[in-house]
Amino acid sequence: MQITTQKANGNSFLEMQAQNKLASYYKQNTILQDQIFDILQLHSRVLYYPLDDESIGGYFSHLQGETFVCINTSLSYEEQILSAAHALYHIWYDHREGVLLAATLEETKQELTPNQQQANQFVRALLLPELLLIKEMHLHAMEPKLKDLTDILKLARIFLVPFHTMVKRLEEIEAISQKTYLSLLNLDKNQLGLWKKRLGLDSIERTNKISLDSLVEYAVRAYELHQITFERLEYLLSLACLQAGEVGITSPEKPQTPSEEELSRLITP
Repeated sequence: MQITTQKANGNSFLEMQAQNKLASYYKQNTILQDQIFDILQLHSRVLYYPLDDESIGGYFSHLQGETFVCINTSLSYEEQILSAAHALYHIWYDHREGVLLAATLEETKQELTPNQQQANQFVRALLLPELLLIKEMHLHAMEPKLKDLTDILKLARIFLVPFHTMVKRLEEIEAISQKTYLSLLNLDKNQLGLWKKRLGLDSIERTNKISLDSLVEYAVRAYELHQITFERLEYLLSLACLQAGEVGITSPEKPQTPSEEELSRLITP
């Protein structure tokens, strides 16, 4: 079922749908950030994998009654969060299988289809609720009408979303002017990276994570129940770039080979 953008009680239907979803997970008063992955894993099997093609945010498909989602972990962490939110939109409202193209996941100068625009608006409302944005602006003593690039970069870091996603959301809630929005839209990743360094805003490195949702949990549990060998556990953990010691498991002591004297005693009647 696709959502329409009709107005309801002064707010768009998309905004209301996003608020209803947040409320259903008791997240309406919480900055969502990477909790979006937890919600996604409630509705699908999620593969986290560093795809070679950075133009792809991920993809989703249906197989034998199950929904599968892949998140490209070679992208920035903020872009991974955005991809996860888009995957949820498609799971909830637009059930067609497909690829999440990174260039269409946020508002840029690229022309988007009405469905892409609708998905983007829902995702912004989900990750950046208006009331929480206003609270953070008050908390950090920001002006109601933002003009300072520093403030916008700080907000994007607090909510863990890409810069241009934050800029579009601020324009939607009229926290920046149309003129400011258009000028900020021209800033590229290199310019933004320079400003982040000047402001001392730490960037979350690309994770390049490889994991299938609860793979680590199930692997550890299977080992503790003696259902898999230590070597098999090591292999499964390596898919998530982990070692056994990092999850509190030590290598079992290998039985010592008996000496020739001990063997002689065992076989001598």
